[in-house]
Amino acid sequence: ERTCALSLSRGLAAAVTAYRSGERDGEQLKALIREAMKSAGAQVEYVELVSSSELEPVATAGAEAVALAAARVGTTRLIDNCRLARPDPGLEGLL
Repeated sequence: ERTCALSLSRGLAAAVTAYRSGERDGEQLKALIREAMKSAGAQVEYVELVSSSELEPVATAGAEAVALAAARVGTTRLIDNCRLARPDPGLEGLL
């Protein structure tokens, strides 16, 4: 389950990498996160892209976009988030 749990961070890191490469389409970025979690066996609850100021869903990732994700791994519910333009330093090792 530990390996599966890491898929949440790996999915967010994949979205950050895509954002840094120029991807701005919200559906594409969410699909990267979702696929990383599903392929590892996590039960995805939600993946969303929101504005950091309003926490409202956005279709296009801007400088203030935040990716949100939640999944279940076994009996544990995992949640995480990341600003795409300025990711958490903990993700740097995954990028």
